[in-house]
Amino acid sequence: MQYCKKPVIVDAVRITAADYNGHSFDGSPFSEMPDWLEKALQNGTIKISNARCTDYAEWAIDTLEGTMIAGPDDYIIQGVKGELYFCKPDIFAMTYTPLEFGE
Repeated sequence: MQYCKKPVIVDAVRITAADYNGHSFDGSPFSEMPDWLEKALQNGTIKISNARCTDYAEWAIDTLEGTMIAGPDDYIIQGVKGELYFCKPDIFAMTYTPLEFGE
């Protein structure tokens, strides 16, 4: 049997490739900073660490399935129940469509 995913609206933010020196960023690390993302950074649901092989930060996200590591170009998503997870850009593009203003 096949199933079709129900259409749901989620909030998502793309991680940009801002340089990170362990203390501060050269540029903005996110495409935008919504309240839910700021809250997750403040309460430790999302933690910043130095990436292993680049000058960029890694983002450790506490998800329902455990801690997942996101990096530049990945999306951080807030699901329908407020849960957080990340998605690679190619999967994000196949799964989600941007809403036009007012939808």
